[in-house]
Amino acid sequence: MGGERQEIEIGLELNFWNSLLGLDITYFDRTDKKLPFSIPIPGSTGYSGLSINSRETSSNGIEISILAKPVKTKDFKWDTTLNFATLTKSVDFIYEDTTKNILDSWVSWGGLQLQEVVGEEWGVFVGRKRKKDNNGNYILSEDGVYQYDANQVLGSLLPDFTGGFYNNFSYKNLKLNIGIDFQKGGLFYSTTNMFNYYSGLHRDTAGLNDKGNPKRDPIDQGGGVHVVGVTESGAPVDVYREASSWAGGFFGLHDEWLYDASFIKLRQLALGYTLPSHFIEKTPFSSIDMSIIGNNLSLLYSNIKHGGLDPSEIEGNGSIASEFRNVEGGQLPPTRSIGLNFNIKF
Repeated sequence: MGGERQEIEIGLELNFWNSLLGLDITYFDRTDKKLPFSIPIPGSTGYSGLSINSRETSSNGIEISILAKPVKTKDFKWDTTLNFATLTKSVDFIYEDTTKNILDSWVSWGGLQLQEVVGEEWGVFVGRKRKKDNNGNYILSEDGVYQYDANQVLGSLLPDFTGGFYNNFSYKNLKLNIGIDFQKGGLFYSTTNMFNYYSGLHRDTAGLNDKGNPKRDPIDQGGGVHVVGVTESGAPVDVYREASSWAGGFFGLHDEWLYDASFIKLRQLALGYTLPSHFIEKTPFSSIDMSIIGNNLSLLYSNIKHGGLDPSEIEGNGSIASEFRNVEGGQLPPTRSIGLNFNIKF
């Protein structure tokens, strides 16, 4: 079942200084109406549910492309392109007397969901959030266990902006291409690090505590993890907990495992060389190009406090083809590929 779309799009394209600088700007403001929504109906009808067209969302954003030729001489040329895009999407209406729609009902253990919530940004995570007092202290039980509220809006998977920066350099017969892409903001959920904590495999669950003793030693021998906070009544909590129970207590604490998906990545680097014509003038070839190409080379920046993950490679819930790229689960090290390319023309 389809929907209706009302869209305003304004574009502007400018070229300056004999096309040495180009600017392409597009602004859009879109409303999507009559989107499908499933509602339950009495079993006496012979059906388990009914899909109707009622949901409404609104979106706006800007897309900018800057194309420039900073240097152009007889032997040397530099072409560069910068792309930048934003998207703001909000939920305006779902159905009469309905304020939420579950987009993904099984994001992780403990009831974390991806939802549409009326009045919120589209695609919010809703789950458990640890309690804090007015001074920012975590609220704990007397023995140091985190207290939390359920069904809390924890943030959206939508990024603030995305983009790419591409540069092509050429000097005589030598060429160098560099491609970088980036994202600011958005959230994803890590089941890998949650389970690593729970099972004691994460590096944070080992090592020394603030006394200089192994965390995994018994507390009466100077081990354990130092936990500080306050109770619901405001009384101070200052205790040591066994490392295994402390780490296991993070299982299902959703706000701990929702990570910033910001990144900067060196996506491609290619170095090529074209053989001068006098080398092949007595051959059947009209041109020969050789290049070495590297893809997915390096994660230059990320903001993941527990480390070890690549936010540019989030696979979604259960499959890389998932509709929502919102869950990291068992991420393998991203593949870096390096290859040689020969292009021969007759």
